[in-house]
Amino acid sequence: MLDAFEANGLKENIIVLFLSLSDHGENLGSHGLTLAVQNTHGGGRTLETQSVVLPYLQATEIARIGADTLGADEFLHLQWPDIEKEYVGENTCFSKHDKACDLPSAMIKQNWVKQGDAVALELSTDVPVSIVSADLDGDLVFSDSGFLLLPDAPKTLLNDGQPSTDQPAYIQCLNNTRHE
Repeated sequence: MLDAFEANGLKENIIVLFLSLSDHGENLGSHGLTLAVQNTHGGGRTLETQSVVLPYLQATEIARIGADTLGADEFLHLQWPDIEKEYVGENTCFSKHDKACDLPSAMIKQNWVKQGDAVALELSTDVPVSIVSADLDGDLVFSDSGFLLLPDAPKTLLNDGQPSTDQPAYIQCLNNTRHE
């Protein structure tokens, strides 16, 4: 990533983060932004929390982060709550390609939970897990895939069917996984 910035004339060893919105309409308004540094082996720290106004279809600078802010096993994690603090989205930014990172083996636990009339899959982990997706023999489509799963931040995946609550899902991710 830093090579790409230097090739485009940013030689001050600064990472510039931009966000461009194209599908939320002109009245998106203010969002929160939490910018955190996460370690691939677990743990992290918050760099800043701010409120940002995100104009429609316009790239907007949201932060400048010195490259020396990230250690060898660290990456940026941005969380976007709306004005009521509800989840809108998140982004990750590795200082090198995530496949080149030394990601530790992860213990991913899964639990079926009731949500109204539906059953959802809750995932949790002991270390950050990159590019997570879940499958249930192709019979079920989950609400999210390709996401980052962090320790102490379980992720609940809604589905379009009614799976048996004792049927384990097949979990794919960039990390190697281990089982209890």
